[in-house]
Amino acid sequence: SVFNFFCSAFYHCTKLVSVRLPEGLRTIWHQTFNDCEALTDITIPNSVTEIGFGAFESCRELHRLTLPPGLRRIEDFTFFLSGIQYIRIPEGVEEILENAFSYSRLREIWLPSTLWSIGKDAFYSCWAQPHVHFNMEDRRLPIIGENNFDEGATLHFACDGREAVLELESEWTEESCGGIREFLFRPSDHTFGLICKPEHKLRLAMVFPDAGEKTALYL
Repeated sequence: SVFNFFCSAFYHCTKLVSVRLPEGLRTIWHQTFNDCEALTDITIPNSVTEIGFGAFESCRELHRLTLPPGLRRIEDFTFFLSGIQYIRIPEGVEEILENAFSYSRLREIWLPSTLWSIGKDAFYSCWAQPHVHFNMEDRRLPIIGENNFDEGATLHFACDGREAVLELESEWTEESCGGIREFLFRPSDHTFGLICKPEHKLRLAMVFPDAGEKTALYL
């Protein structure tokens, strides 16, 4: 059985188009598929529990990927400069590290309720102004580092079948969106929102679709 690959095992394999990794594989090491510019399809077995930093960096034609359920974190630069557009981070993942998706073509991502932190620049300068879905069933907001979402990104916060949407009208920085600190849920009438520090000035729009309401917030 194959249990892991060496670092940069397929680095700059420009003719590599499709990969099916074997069952029993445990680790995809650092930069394994870095700069595989023609790679469009990869199957990762459920046995994989670790994917090293930069593993899919600069894979510009890789638009979709199913991650295995045993992962606990997304490493630095995993999808940096990649063509990834749609991805669901599995339940169990607790951290997304720095620059994990920065400069990618990300359009939509679903984050798990187990997520505790998002590192600095993890979603910096994603070209497509992505929709980011937060699973708030645990009634808490992950710690979010600075420079994570650009102007035009849309953040979705889902809880108990309802959703609040924040449309960013300015870049997310420690000085601006750093003011969003806590998720608030009121079970009596199933309303929810965000508790923010008043000294922050970023303008956001919050939408409750089922009520048809849209409120501009100045944080």
